Amino acid sequence: PEQGPALGSWRPANKLTVVPAEPVVPYGGSAQLNCSLACAEGTVQWRGLDTNLGTVVSSAGHSVLRLSNAAVAAEGTKICQGTCGGRHYQHAVDLKVYCNTDPAIPVGTTVSLLGLIVTAVTSHRLWKRFKSQYDLS
Repeated sequence: PEQGPALGSWRPANKLTVVPAEPVVPYGGSAQLNCSLACAEGTVQWRGLDTNLGTVVSSAGHSVLRLSNAAVAAEGTKICQGTCGGRHYQHAVDLKVYCNTDPAIPVGTTVSLLGLIVTAVTSHRLWKRFKSQYDLS
């Protein structure tokens, strides 16, 4: 099997661009990561991906990673590699998958598990008290 260049020979992503730079996708949602190289004869591809996480479509100087039905397993570092004129480029992005089951909790809010448990127990106790007070059997 043909081997790629040694890890130390990859250059920073000064010609390689990934959009969006900070990808975020809702749980169960879709996302598209576009990687392009400013080089007419360049080749670009996504590397190190679990094939179950998405599909990759590549053409000259451009590669698109499409994710659908995003799960927590899709989260993590995605690496795009490109070659132009014998030079190698690499750009990594960190894909985030979020789940917002309660519309009252804005995206990006940190919620502790303990806080959710306390809220659930308190709500249950209040419901039992309310139900018995108004005889709602």
